[in-house]
Amino acid sequence: MKYINRAIMNDLQDYLKYFPVLLISGARQIGKSTLALHLKIDDKMYAIPLGFLA
Repeated sequence: MKYINRAIMNDLQDYLKYFPVLLISGARQIGKSTLALHLKIDDKMYAIPLGFLA
């Protein structure tokens, strides 16, 4: 499957230079994990919450 470049990609790469934490949040199956892999942040702490806080 071909990866679709996201318009926000350049902004996120700039944010990573200045901030130690980046939150990628959104609905299910919209490409959050794929975006993180293409940002090459897979070597940093990567967490997927197991549930929602009530």
